[in-house]
Amino acid sequence: MRGMAVRKVLDFKGIRDRKELHKYLKDVLELPDYYGNNLDALHDCMEEKKETFWIIIYHFEELKKELGEYAEILIQVFTDMGVRIELM
Repeated sequence: MRGMAVRKVLDFKGIRDRKELHKYLKDVLELPDYYGNNLDALHDCMEEKKETFWIIIYHFEELKKELGEYAEILIQVFTDMGVRIELM
């Protein structure tokens, strides 16, 4: 059973492409070295943590401008896992 939510802050200011995004997510979310740098791998690695996450996101509109639909799919991946999302 999952306990209290792990709070993470994501600031997407300056993220210009998928490669930068996945490097940033790996660092901030403390994903394992074998993280596959894609949204399926993000889902799998976060599920392995067996934790509940609360993610506060800054500059999402900037990320969306750079990555388009991929940014929306990222949010969908989080919500599909039951992650509490706050867009600031």
